[in-house]
Amino acid sequence: MIDICIVSYNYDQYIIPLLDSLENCQKYSNISQRIFCIDNNSTDESRFVLDKWFDKHRGIEYYLKYLYENKGYSYAVNFGARQGLNPYIMILNADMLVLDRMWKEKFLKVFDSNPAIGVVGCKLIDQFGNVVGAGTEGTFRERKFRA
Repeated sequence: MIDICIVSYNYDQYIIPLLDSLENCQKYSNISQRIFCIDNNSTDESRFVLDKWFDKHRGIEYYLKYLYENKGYSYAVNFGARQGLNPYIMILNADMLVLDRMWKEKFLKVFDSNPAIGVVGCKLIDQFGNVVGAGTEGTFRERKFRA
């Protein structure tokens, strides 16, 4: 199982497409996922759209947590990461989409290939199809940045 931590702050227009993309990918994977969505004290309609989406998806391993003070992105990520129990945590920004149906299998394959690997980053593609980042690979102290 993979825990997924999503931090959202005033992303009411973006967060639902991300959650839908994760739900769609799950249909093609045998690796289960648990999603922790952390709202970082949004002031837009985020709470309304998140409440509606999570209410519709009760009984699935999706968890919505509200922070009532915005202490910054890193605080919210650490809060979300502590919610999970699994050794693998995927941290996503709320304005992303997950397009690769087999991402979890690829994610775990990288970790299984070398026990020294501690961080893996994904390929980032903008709305025009351009690669804007190709992630990281390696240990915490010896990360390899791919661009």
